[in-house]
Amino acid sequence: MRTIRRKRLDACTWHFFVPGTFFSFSVFAVLLAVGAGWLGEALDRVQSFEVWARRVTAVVFIGVGVYETLRSTLYLI
Repeated sequence: MRTIRRKRLDACTWHFFVPGTFFSFSVFAVLLAVGAGWLGEALDRVQSFEVWARRVTAVVFIGVGVYETLRSTLYLI
């Protein structure tokens, strides 16, 4: 059976891996934090729009219901 030898990384190689790994994770963390803040602001805007959209929808449905009641049930229109 053949044994697999692992290549040993010398001290110089570690100096390349550590900053590269740190930099990539740092950039990812900053982008995640900025994105979360932006997403929170966008969600606040959507929620304020949702309140007005619900009110407009309620008025439209009530208006159509009154119209259909007067037209179909009471034969007034």
